[in-house]
Amino acid sequence: GVLAAGLTARVAFAAIQGVPVFDPWRHLQLIANLRAGRGFTLFDGQPYIWYAEAWYRLCAAAPAWLGPQWIAALLSWLAVPALWLWLRKAETGPERENVALAGAALAAGFGPLTAFTCHYGNEAFALFLVLGALALSSAVPGAAAAAAAGVLFGTALATRINLAFDAFLFLPAVRGRARAMAFTGGAALPLAVGWLRNHRVIAEYPYLFTWDGL
Repeated sequence: GVLAAGLTARVAFAAIQGVPVFDPWRHLQLIANLRAGRGFTLFDGQPYIWYAEAWYRLCAAAPAWLGPQWIAALLSWLAVPALWLWLRKAETGPERENVALAGAALAAGFGPLTAFTCHYGNEAFALFLVLGALALSSAVPGAAAAAAAGVLFGTALATRINLAFDAFLFLPAVRGRARAMAFTGGAALPLAVGWLRNHRVIAEYPYLFTWDGL
C-alpha cells in the first residue's frame, strides 16, 4: 500500500510539473549534448566541470521520450523501499517494523518534493544513492558490501556535496576496521575521479565555461 501510494503521488506530481522549456542552469542542454555524441560538454566542446556527470549520463542513456522528471520520479519511488530496508535493519527495538513502515510512509509522501526541481532530478538521484547505500551497508555484511555502499555514497556526494552531513548515519553499519576502511575508500573513489578530471580540464584550458558564460 505504501509503495502504491508513493508511485501514485510521483506519477501525478511529474505529470503536473512537467519539464519547463526554460533551462537556465543548462541541465537539459548537457543531456542533449551527450545524446548528440558531443560528450559531457556545454560550449565550444569543452568538458564541463561544474556538475558531476553521473545523473546526466543516466538521463542521456534513457530513451528520449523518457524525460528526466520520470527518471527522477522512479528513483524517488525506489528510495521508499530502500529507506524501509535500512530502518528495518538499523533499528533493534521491538517496534522496528512499525518504525520502518512509518519511515517508508513518510518517504512515500515526501518523495515528490525531490522528484523534480530546477536541478532536473539531481536531488532524487542523490537521495536514492544515499538511502540505497544505507540499506546495502546495513543489510549485507562484509567489506565488499561496505565498499559498494561507499561508492554509492561518494557518487551522491559528487552530485550534492551537502549530503556529507549524512555520513554519520553510516557509523553503526561500518563498525570494524575492515568495513570502515572499505566504506571510506569506496566513498573517496568517485570524488577522486571527479577531482582528477576537473583538475585536468582546468589545466588544459585557459578559460572555463560555466552555465551562464565564461
